Amino acid sequence: MTQRRPGACPEPMHVVAFNGPVLRQSPSNARSSQDRHTAEVLSALFDQVTTSVSAAHIRVHTDIGDIRSLLAAGWSAKPTFTYQWNIGDLGHTWDAMDRNRRRLVRRGQSCGYTVDLVHDLGSDPLGLVATLATLQTRQLERYGTPTPPDQAVWRVLITDLLSGGQGRLMIARAPDGTPVAFQLGVVWGDRAANLFTGSDPVHADQGANSLLRWRAAELLHAEGVKGLDLNGARPGDAGRFKASLGSVITERWDLWRPVEQPQRPLYRRVGGRAKRTVRSVATRVADMVPSR
Repeated sequence: MTQRRPGACPEPMHVVAFNGPVLRQSPSNARSSQDRHTAEVLSALFDQVTTSVSAAHIRVHTDIGDIRSLLAAGWSAKPTFTYQWNIGDLGHTWDAMDRNRRRLVRRGQSCGYTVDLVHDLGSDPLGLVATLATLQTRQLERYGTPTPPDQAVWRVLITDLLSGGQGRLMIARAPDGTPVAFQLGVVWGDRAANLFTGSDPVHADQGANSLLRWRAAELLHAEGVKGLDLNGARPGDAGRFKASLGSVITERWDLWRPVEQPQRPLYRRVGGRAKRTVRSVATRVADMVPSR
């Protein structure tokens, strides 16, 4: 999500990059009840957003396809793209990966890299968040994508996601235990989506990031997840990496509310128009008077 403050602000300030709404499934099996549940939750969530910031830009995952309530509330929308990774059948998932990506997964294993599923930030949350932020910054510098959010905001987000049971934080570690890559995502039902990823390019050729992605697929598959939204389909190296996993491009929604520029008081607007009208009439009269 991004926000713009009132007044002149040429660039958006990223509050929580890439973070879209995450909805719990409706308890009902009836489609009409599910649609009503989605519309009500989205409306309440986005109404809260509009009372907190002057304008916002939010990406909505592909599993939330019905955005009619948001359009009716004044939000604008356009389709963008993301990669969806099918992990429902790991045998098929492995075969669909590029041969070089499979080779890097095996190299990461042989080099002694490991992947942990982290359930909390541990005894040193500030230190771990700082490490993850550094890894993401290095990745973003390579791809030229938005800067990471403030670490304090990020720590609250990660803590809330993990404690609420929806977050999945996976960290790849070098043989000495140093974190070298991570993936933070959310799970709802049999679907999941990445929110943040980061990696140290020094360890890329040794397969650390490739092993992380494969182990993440295994861990998510083990709890019943069938599809993973890799969050974005940028051209260049980032897109090629996601495509090499065997994922496919699908559409998603980008929604935004424009910045409302404050209007001048009525008397100033009327006074300005009157002055312009007087000047225009005076000019025309002067043009009509023949010169001596």
